[in-house]
Amino acid sequence: VLITGESGTGKELIARTVHLNSATRSREKFVVVDVANMPASLLESQLFGHEKGAFTNAHQQHIGMFERANKGTVFLDEIGDFPLELQVKLLRFLQEKMFYRVGGSQPVFADVRIVAATNKNLEEMVRDGNFREDLYYRLNVVRIHLPPLRQRREDIAALIEYFRKKLAQQKGRELVFGENIIRKLQEYNWPGNIRQLKNMMERLYIICPGQEVQESDLVFYSLGNALQPSDPFDGLLDLPIKEARQQLIENFEKRYIRHYLERYSGNISKVAEIIGESREGLSKKIKRYGLKDDDTS
Repeated sequence: VLITGESGTGKELIARTVHLNSATRSREKFVVVDVANMPASLLESQLFGHEKGAFTNAHQQHIGMFERANKGTVFLDEIGDFPLELQVKLLRFLQEKMFYRVGGSQPVFADVRIVAATNKNLEEMVRDGNFREDLYYRLNVVRIHLPPLRQRREDIAALIEYFRKKLAQQKGRELVFGENIIRKLQEYNWPGNIRQLKNMMERLYIICPGQEVQESDLVFYSLGNALQPSDPFDGLLDLPIKEARQQLIENFEKRYIRHYLERYSGNISKVAEIIGESREGLSKKIKRYGLKDDDTS
C-alpha cells in the first residue's frame, strides 16, 4: 500500500486504519518507522536487525522491526527518503519475505504488510534515478492519495467537532465553536493540513479564557484577510539576509508578545506560562521591545 499526500494530511492515520481493518494483522503489531530522520546505517540495523559483532558497539544481537512485527504491519513514513543503497534489500524482502540481519549469514523470514507513505513525487524521483523503479511498482500496488485540507474544506467542520470532543475529554472542559468561527477556519488554507488544525485546536484549549471561541482567539493564525498583518517583509528585502532574518524575528516577537500582554491585561506570569517562556526571559524581551510592563503579579 502506498499513501501519498502533503505533510499533515493524515497518512499515518490511514495506515493505522488499513492495519486495523485486516482480519488477521490487526491483532499483531503496528510499527512506525520515521525514514526521514534515520541515517542509512541506523535504518538498516533498525529494520533488519544485526548480529553481535556486526560493527563497533554491536555488543549483542538486535532484532529488527520487520522481525518484531511478524504477521503485523510496518508503516514506512516518508519512503521517498529511503536510502538508494538500501532499496534493493527492501525490494528483496518484499518479494521473498526473507532478509539477512546486518552481519548475519542465516536467512530470517517474516510475513509483514508494508504500508509506505510519502509527500514526494516518486515518479519524478524514478525518472531522476533517485528511487528504484522496481521498488516503486512493488509498493504502488494499492495507492491512496490524500488531498490537502484546502481542497476538502467541507471536511473542516467535522474535523473540528472530532478534535473538540476528543480534547473536551482530555482537558475536562468544553469549547464552543460558533458558525462564524467555523466559516473563518474554512476560509484558511491550512498549509500544515490536519496536523496544523489539530495543533490549533490544542492551543485554543490552552489560551481561550472563555467557553466560546472568539475571532480574536484566531489572530495568531492570521486567518482571513481581515486578520492578516501588514506585509512582514516590508522594508526587509533590501537588507543583507542575516540582518533581514533577525529583523523579521524581532518584528514577530514584538507583535506576538504585545498580543498576549493585551489579552491577559499585562500579566507577565500568565503570558509566560501560555507561550512557554520563562518569566525572566519574557520580562527582558518586554523591556527590549519597549512594551509596557503592567504586571502586578
